[in-house]
Amino acid sequence: MLENRNLKIFLFLLLIVFPLRESFALMIGENTPMRFGELLMAMSPLLYFVFNEEYVESDNTISNLLLIFLAYSFIVGIGFAEYIQPMFAIKYFIRGILLFVLIRIAEDKYICISEEYFVLLFKYTVIIEAVFCLIQMFGYTMLYGEFGPYEASETFGFKRLSGTASEPGYLIPIITPCIYYFISDLKKYSFWAILSFAIAILSLSTFGYVAILVVLLLKLFMLQRYSIIKSFFALGAVGVGALITAFFLFPQVKDVYEGISTKIIAFSSFDEEEMDYSGAERAENLIVATDAFLEGGWNRMLLGQGVGATAYHTENNVEIYKPAEEANNLYLSVLLNQGLIGFVLLLLMFFSVFRQAQKTTSSMALLVGFITQLLQYFIVGNLWLYFFWFYIFFIIIINRQQGVEECPVEEIIEELE
Repeated sequence: MLENRNLKIFLFLLLIVFPLRESFALMIGENTPMRFGELLMAMSPLLYFVFNEEYVESDNTISNLLLIFLAYSFIVGIGFAEYIQPMFAIKYFIRGILLFVLIRIAEDKYICISEEYFVLLFKYTVIIEAVFCLIQMFGYTMLYGEFGPYEASETFGFKRLSGTASEPGYLIPIITPCIYYFISDLKKYSFWAILSFAIAILSLSTFGYVAILVVLLLKLFMLQRYSIIKSFFALGAVGVGALITAFFLFPQVKDVYEGISTKIIAFSSFDEEEMDYSGAERAENLIVATDAFLEGGWNRMLLGQGVGATAYHTENNVEIYKPAEEANNLYLSVLLNQGLIGFVLLLLMFFSVFRQAQKTTSSMALLVGFITQLLQYFIVGNLWLYFFWFYIFFIIIINRQQGVEECPVEEIIEELE
């Protein structure tokens, strides 16, 4: 319970590091950053034994699936894989084990968190991202603990803003839970909702705009007084009308259209001249990983080629741009590395998270962050992003405390003050 001093400290630190992403990090050597969120995650084994009070009945569904996924990856990767990258595999398993303990804490330990904590978490996140975006508007940023000039691509004369993330698109999974939470009570949180939308829009991220649409559709789905079909067509009609109007009134919108179409071509064309840099870099890694998977034979398709197989293939076959440790698609990386069996295990784990999400505002907001990251995994490949697993951590805690008749908890906002 929150009366436990160690738990208060942990929740306070979690709140602080949650939105910081790549802005602050402890550098290990010259090239390996340890984000503050990852440092907190590294404390999980100690925290498991510090938090003494446990549920009478444990429910270890998600952590068990994660453990099976890691064990399978290790056995196949070491015993049967033809390709394995030792350093990548070591990082992969260490992070996975730490996250297993983190999720186990949520499932085993009796933790109650008040709604005020989540209000504070979302407000703090918006403030941090707004401050970093404002700094970037003046041409500066903080990245991996180093303060320096901010260089970013431009869309119709505006720099794309990334907040605490290393790229504008990576800002989106941080901000979408805030959008959902604040639009759930617009009368009370109108300022915070507008600020959240503004941050997402200023990222000028194509993926970001798709994610916002998903958030709105999910919110409409949750509003029982409207049918899903009516809401979908109403929102679609408004969106199409707004796009047509903007297209004629603002010539700059054509730049956005051309940018989006170029990225689509970059992911569907083999012609180097038709690709923009960002799209081409992702496309080439995707092509190499896809070819390696399809040419591996049925045995490798089923069992996988080993943790690090994607890194091996891209390092040896990418010619135009730089190789990637994981293909710019998490699902393709898992298929190549751990095969269809590993892929199914991963999907089962994600499905278990969906089943545990409650219809409370805070739980649904966190689920929106989870869904946003799942969507972004179609263009990125890092499974161990710390805040993705903190979403899962919170969803489990909310689900577990819903099953407790009494949750004697002091207001977290009072505790933090």
